[in-house]
Amino acid sequence: MIIKKLEMKYFTGFRQKMILYCNAKLLMLYFSKFLSLLCEKKYNYIKCASVHPGGVNTDMKRFLEEDNYKFGYYFFYLIYPIIKFILKTPKDGAQTQLNLCYLPFNEFISGAYYSECKVTPTKNFASDINKIKASMDLTIQKIKKIIPETKIFDNLDGIFENSK
Repeated sequence: MIIKKLEMKYFTGFRQKMILYCNAKLLMLYFSKFLSLLCEKKYNYIKCASVHPGGVNTDMKRFLEEDNYKFGYYFFYLIYPIIKFILKTPKDGAQTQLNLCYLPFNEFISGAYYSECKVTPTKNFASDINKIKASMDLTIQKIKKIIPETKIFDNLDGIFENSK
């Protein structure tokens, strides 16, 4: 199992959305690592990485308003006046991405996780090559069901070999 399967029927509203959000973030880390391995083996003139902009003041609180999740709704609105001074503006949140755009190619670390304009270590499960491979195998299998004629993922032999 790539990510521990959760019985989503036990989670509703905001909790369910947060679980799905966190899983989507983890899968994006896996996909980024896969792309970096692919580029390292086949397209060494391309590098890619995951970027975390930090806590950015966006409209994610709209999910609390849509749901009937009273605790989260009231908790958020009680702490929002305090945390809004801690959260970044969208312009400030874009600084890591902009920094990477101007970083010299030889200093850019492909497959890394960047936060606050520097490489930040991830948890072990986010770098587990077996989980990354399993997630990509499942993703490719699903894409080929939808688009059977696709050749995008042909010849991926050796992508995961000798990877850490």
